[in-house]
Amino acid sequence: MIAAIFFIVLVATTAITALSIATMTARDTNNAHNREQAVLLAQSATEYAILEMQKHQYPVDEDDGANCLNKIDITYPSRNESLFDINVTINYLDANMPARCNRASTTAFSKTTGNAVTSHAAIIDVVVTSTPALDSPRIRYHRRTIQKP
Repeated sequence: MIAAIFFIVLVATTAITALSIATMTARDTNNAHNREQAVLLAQSATEYAILEMQKHQYPVDEDDGANCLNKIDITYPSRNESLFDINVTINYLDANMPARCNRASTTAFSKTTGNAVTSHAAIIDVVVTSTPALDSPRIRYHRRTIQKP
């Protein structure tokens, strides 16, 4: 009789341990998926920022009325059902840029053709943050790259 009770307690303990490990594995798989999605969104946001930099009309001097491309905000997958907020900040490595642009350098690393600057080297900071709509621990991923489009 004592052996039977001991056997039932042993089987119950083993079953509870197996169930605990199974739920932990499922949760970790979901968290890993969401983190990998944040990494891929950061890479995509960097490429999108480079595309926007290439097509943006930059100011030539302080008197030029053109705006600088300093910040890009993106929500994924849509503005109504946001799972991730993506914030891109662009700091230019170009002393020739007007003061209203985010300048991170006093040295000019830009490529010029005549008086027009045709490409701007920049430090691109991308921060991907999960929203409360994502049912998992809060994810925040930061990626910093130096790009010269």
